[in-house]
Amino acid sequence: MLPKKILEEIEKVCQEFNLNENQRKKLIEEVKKEYMKCRFEPGESIGILTAQTIAEPATQLTMRTYHVAGSLGIKVTLGLPRLIEIFDAKKKIETPMMTIYLKKEWNSKEKAEEFANKIIERKIYDLSKKVSLDLFNYSINIELKDKRKSEKVSR
Repeated sequence: MLPKKILEEIEKVCQEFNLNENQRKKLIEEVKKEYMKCRFEPGESIGILTAQTIAEPATQLTMRTYHVAGSLGIKVTLGLPRLIEIFDAKKKIETPMMTIYLKKEWNSKEKAEEFANKIIERKIYDLSKKVSLDLFNYSINIELKDKRKSEKVSR
């Protein structure tokens, strides 16, 4: 049996491409085959694969940390320390930082500061109607609340 979310996505595709009932059934069978290939058998050793999946990017991040930190001249938390902050969901991040790329009309120091002063902390919880984890596509899906409800924010 396929998860509800995948079945919903199949229905969207069927509607988008005007698939008939026969084509729809074929699509579901193909998706089932692929889904079953992605699953693990009970007792299958996935610990090593999981560890490698997390450790390899962490190692790359750590190596990049030393290159980036030296060139910026500021303290940055990257690599393994940053992953630990993320996985532990720490409330107080050691070096909070964001890179925001501004459009041309905001690309001066004065305009950037004007824009920065308008930024208000928003939590995903405040903006989302539904949050789901898609293990099949390695993604987190966030369904936003009605846009009009979250557009205007007063300080």
